[in-house]
Amino acid sequence: MTRLQRLERISGRMGGGRARLRCLLASARALRQDAPGTAQENLCEAVDLARSRSRPFETAVTLATTQNEELLAILIAPKG
Repeated sequence: MTRLQRLERISGRMGGGRARLRCLLASARALRQDAPGTAQENLCEAVDLARSRSRPFETAVTLATTQNEELLAILIAPKG
């Protein structure tokens, strides 16, 4: 079992939006180079989840993390 699979399992056991949100953000960060499409999907789901929870600070942190991940992806992308 991979670390991401364990994280998903723990998140499922804990239940709740916060655990799922953290899981999505962590998996997006871990997958950004090997599976950028999946990472992007996880970031989008995290943003949607954060907004649906109606917690402004949590949404702001998620949006900032998402922007940082996207900027990092641009910076490390191969040129050409």
